[in-house]
Amino acid sequence: MKISGIILNAKNNTPVVFAKIKLAVQDDEIAAVLSDEHGRYDYSTDDDYIGQTITYVIEKDGFEEKTFSSVIDKTEYQKKFLLREHEVIEDKKAKAKNIIIGISIFTALILIFLATQPQLTVTSIQAQDDDLSLNSERDYTYSIDRAWPWNLPIIKHIGKLKWELLEDKDWIYLHDATWAGSQNVVITIYTPDSEFSPNPGEPYYAYILIDNTGSVLWKNRLLTIPFNISNKKDKHPELSANLRLSPNPRSINKEEPDTFKPVEIKIDNSGTGTLFWAVRSNVSWITLMVDEDKPGIGNVRFIDCLGTGLEPKFSINFDQLEQELNKSRTNAATGRITVRANNDCKMKLYITATKKESGYEVLHSRTELWNKTEVIYEYAKPGVTPENAAGVADNNSTTS
Repeated sequence: MKISGIILNAKNNTPVVFAKIKLAVQDDEIAAVLSDEHGRYDYSTDDDYIGQTITYVIEKDGFEEKTFSSVIDKTEYQKKFLLREHEVIEDKKAKAKNIIIGISIFTALILIFLATQPQLTVTSIQAQDDDLSLNSERDYTYSIDRAWPWNLPIIKHIGKLKWELLEDKDWIYLHDATWAGSQNVVITIYTPDSEFSPNPGEPYYAYILIDNTGSVLWKNRLLTIPFNISNKKDKHPELSANLRLSPNPRSINKEEPDTFKPVEIKIDNSGTGTLFWAVRSNVSWITLMVDEDKPGIGNVRFIDCLGTGLEPKFSINFDQLEQELNKSRTNAATGRITVRANNDCKMKLYITATKKESGYEVLHSRTELWNKTEVIYEYAKPGVTPENAAGVADNNSTTS
């Protein structure tokens, strides 16, 4: 009978030359042959092995040894074998090793990243727990500091802590609401009657978010300040606000924009209650300030009770104005200053700045009473000036 076949490389099906094939029948070795230049092998014998088990052991340097057994069922018995190269196995081992190394490096980087992310700790320093009455105020002091996942000396001072306080209620005033580093902050709570009169006996809560802007993780911690209103008082302050822009409009020399000095916003109260007010602008080129040396650019709010001597002012940031005009490709822009009192009344003061050949013209163009949709001042209307706007409004002579 004849035993033959071919030996091929499992990677690319090319012949494997001079592979050694050991043949054994019923566990007795009968021959050892080599594959030729085409990978073929054969062995002939007069013995009859049909029905017996033949075992192949195939060896070749650089290849994985292969063992195979089967039952001979014909006189010309053929078998093809595929040998795997050792380097294939090594490649897989190398890939597995590289994956493990990559995962280890990635894990280490994540741990380092977590260790160097400044987190926030918020600690109450001073808070008064007794009940508040209406139309009063209360200060709460908190310490905002950094914390780390692991208190290791080597990372203790890594990273820069940046945070800001966020809120959406006008009866909360945040002092120094943005900071880089550890800091004590004072949060003032106001209790105007329009906000709290409906349920004066029930507790109220002030919710303040702390956004950790210096960290990719650990954002928006919620700080809750509970307080109780124990005394209902029916007081009704009435807001009056006006700009002292004179002359109106005011011309500013292009070469000397600094000649535009801060303009006072006059806020008054003709009612009987305590007036709390808030001031903000909706454009970056209107600069709000309490004193000339304490500016706040755009969207800045000041809240205080009248009688403390603080009167808001505004000025024009002409660099920001120039950018706005270039962006919109116009020669005029209108900004709004909103004065809000006790959460239930708004006055909107509109300022229009126009670019002229000689410089700029700043105009107080309009004042609206928001909650009554009433125009109480509009530039160039007969008999209406900033000085007599409140009286004209009372006579209903300039309704919208």
